[in-house]
Amino acid sequence: MLLFASHPYQMSTRLVNRLALICLLCFGSVAAEANKISRTVFPLIMEIQNAISPEADKQGNIPDVDFAFVRSKIELLLEKELSDYEASLAYQFSANVFLQTEDYTSAYKDLLKVHELNQLEPNKLLSIERTLAQLALNNGEYQAAADFYQSWMRQVAKENIIDQDYLALSQAYLQLEQWHNAIPTIGQAIQTRAERVQASNQKKLNDYQTKKETGIKEPLPKLESLIAPEDWYRSKLSALLNEHEKRIKAKQKRGKKASVSGLEAQAIDVSKFLVAQYPKLDYWRQLAVLYQQASLSKVKGQDYRQALSALHSAYVSGLLITEKDLAWMVQLMMQQSNYHQAGRVLTRAMNQQHLPESFDYLRLLSTAWVMAKEYELAEQVLIRQTRAYPSDDQAKERLELVQKLLKNRV
Repeated sequence: MLLFASHPYQMSTRLVNRLALICLLCFGSVAAEANKISRTVFPLIMEIQNAISPEADKQGNIPDVDFAFVRSKIELLLEKELSDYEASLAYQFSANVFLQTEDYTSAYKDLLKVHELNQLEPNKLLSIERTLAQLALNNGEYQAAADFYQSWMRQVAKENIIDQDYLALSQAYLQLEQWHNAIPTIGQAIQTRAERVQASNQKKLNDYQTKKETGIKEPLPKLESLIAPEDWYRSKLSALLNEHEKRIKAKQKRGKKASVSGLEAQAIDVSKFLVAQYPKLDYWRQLAVLYQQASLSKVKGQDYRQALSALHSAYVSGLLITEKDLAWMVQLMMQQSNYHQAGRVLTRAMNQQHLPESFDYLRLLSTAWVMAKEYELAEQVLIRQTRAYPSDDQAKERLELVQKLLKNRV
């Protein structure tokens, strides 16, 4: 169960164009490999390649590709008796057309055939593995996506793996509910992105300084934030929460104490980061829940006071207004003996009609004022309570007791 659901992977137009280009680059110039192609199919292969990548006219305009024409020629080619290498070319042509016409399922099937034929140079097959990983992820083939990404990453230099590659692999792990694999992979995506952005920002600043020293006046360059997009941290939190839940259940099944403080601590850190950068109610709630769970697990340094602090921060920000959330916060206040604070919150919530003046809430409010020794305020609430609920004998008794305390005080 995804506690924070990740967004489905979708291929952007930019990525589709890049994948199509990869397909073209993988087989490069057919003429250069003419010795591997029979004379009977060479003219047809050249015709297909020229149709897929037409040359610009005298004005520099590149004509649109006639995909229907290309498709018919590829089908004609596939009907012939081909060598494995020729078949690889045919399926690459076909995959390229499917990519550019956004038929990703068919593109994936054709590139799988190229990969299985294993006729290309190792570096070209490696590029195709990465493309297969991206297509598999887009098509919902999550195990295949993970397998292809893992294979590709094992064979390439680390500097050739970008943050989007780690992010895509983490999405496959999340969909496969392999939380333990998703956690470090998302972390690597966040770190790699920060390193890339930092290097890019430094280059912009260096270029600006160089131009400034030569007398060229330009506005300060716009620098990109080192902080990754919000969804990346949500995905990491999702993986941490789900892995924590999985381990808790496994321990309970074995009759052991349900405490996984390491994962709880990591989840708390991510939640604290989220509320700092994106102070949304969901994140404040999640942080409060984690603090409460940590208190129950007796994680060092965590207790209900921090859970209350998280909820109160959301309250002060004007985010905490639902009856369920307000009741939760007030209960924590009462548990922490913050009776004055509980009374003020309840009073304000009722005045603003965020909480109804129900039997339970009036009783809770009168209890808060009594425990805070604010007997005048308690008396006012108990009078309202006995009028609203005349059959509440307990409220009548408490009202009499409070009035006696007030009289004795005088």
